[in-house]
Amino acid sequence: MESAVLNIDLITFLGRLHPLIVHLPIGFMLLGGLFYLLGRQQKYEFLNRALPVLFLLNAIGAIAAALFGWLLADTGGYDPDLLFWHRWAGVGSALVSILAWLYFDGRLTNFPAISGWLIGLLLFLIVMTGHLGGSLTHGSNYLIDPLIGQTDGRNTLSLPEHPDSVIVFRDFVQPVLTAKCLDCHNSETKKSALDLSSWEAMQKGGKSGKVIGASALSSELFARVTLPPYHEKSMPPEGESLTYGEIRLIEWWLNNGAGPESRLTAQEIPPDLKIVMRRDYKFDPVPQPFVETVQIAPLPADTIATLQSAGWRIIKLSKGNNLLEVSPQNPPLVNHEMLQTLLAASNHITWLNLGHANISDQDLEIISQFVNLSRLRLENNQITDGGLRHLIDLPHLESLTLYQNPITNAGLEAIKEMPALKRVYLWETGITATAVDDIRESHQELILETGLQLEEMTEPDSI
Repeated sequence: MESAVLNIDLITFLGRLHPLIVHLPIGFMLLGGLFYLLGRQQKYEFLNRALPVLFLLNAIGAIAAALFGWLLADTGGYDPDLLFWHRWAGVGSALVSILAWLYFDGRLTNFPAISGWLIGLLLFLIVMTGHLGGSLTHGSNYLIDPLIGQTDGRNTLSLPEHPDSVIVFRDFVQPVLTAKCLDCHNSETKKSALDLSSWEAMQKGGKSGKVIGASALSSELFARVTLPPYHEKSMPPEGESLTYGEIRLIEWWLNNGAGPESRLTAQEIPPDLKIVMRRDYKFDPVPQPFVETVQIAPLPADTIATLQSAGWRIIKLSKGNNLLEVSPQNPPLVNHEMLQTLLAASNHITWLNLGHANISDQDLEIISQFVNLSRLRLENNQITDGGLRHLIDLPHLESLTLYQNPITNAGLEAIKEMPALKRVYLWETGITATAVDDIRESHQELILETGLQLEEMTEPDSI
């Protein structure tokens, strides 16, 4: 058993000498080529005497590099197609190196004019072998990517404009893995049989098993990127290490279930991560209020004047924001015809106060056309369960005041369908405390302000 372990370790050790040894034949070949070119001039003819020695050393180095490379390949984790061509290009380089030595040592006297061809072929094979070796270790086209301006999207981070649209794995974790880990763990190289190029590939794990556990501390992925740089299993073994911010993002993602579709705003963001996102990515993870995200041209002055003359109070939301807050100058006098005049500002109204304004279900058909409406006050009116259904298609309605309206438990079904709703005021309605408790349990993101009176209500005893 001990000798078997020793053999495996020795093979691995010798194989890992390949990257060191492979530079020797390259150096001797380049020096031999330079001496060959200079030796064609009369004053440098003396350099030709060094060619047999240089190409002998080149041949010895090429043979050693091929042998140690063969041992390294046996440790596994390489793309089989690339490995095949790299391996035989290395063997070809060794064979041509031997021919070059035999020629310059005067042993191939029957081929007097092939010196230039031999050196050209040897240069081509060494460049090709190096390119394939780079692709094996660092991914396809590693050598030529800088020449053609390709970066495979690495070291770039393009985040959606709004935090609600950010997917943690897609927008934060995967770009880090692409930039720091994909050289060794891509779909072609798969060092240690591990591919980190996609979520699906990550789930398969590698030679050491799964890389994602129930938490960061139980995940091999987190363990490897947090090892000290001198540790033999530290990742990445070469190049730029992960920053504190990158490690912290991966840790947070792993501790929150490591899902592929988890949204940034679906979980609490720790204060230090908010700092990291702002500092390292110039990204603010706190969603802006809807009214601060809308870019709209100002409502024409003559339209504002017409609405004011119809009985509306018009207030610009803030300096630089052209959305409007609208309320009646005399609430009891609001009627259906007066409401229709607001259609001229349907895209600009975001706060609308119609409390105590004798509003009915029919009037809500008009309000349903205010696409940027975010806050609506309808307290002390005649709104029923059926009327609320006119509001379910308002995409940005966040706050709805409904107290002192004849609404019952059935009206909660429409409230649950309002996509952006965050807060509802419901006291002095026909809605019971039990129904409110049910919706609070099923829609925890929705705040229902019920007041003391509703909290004290109970379901009527069944007969």
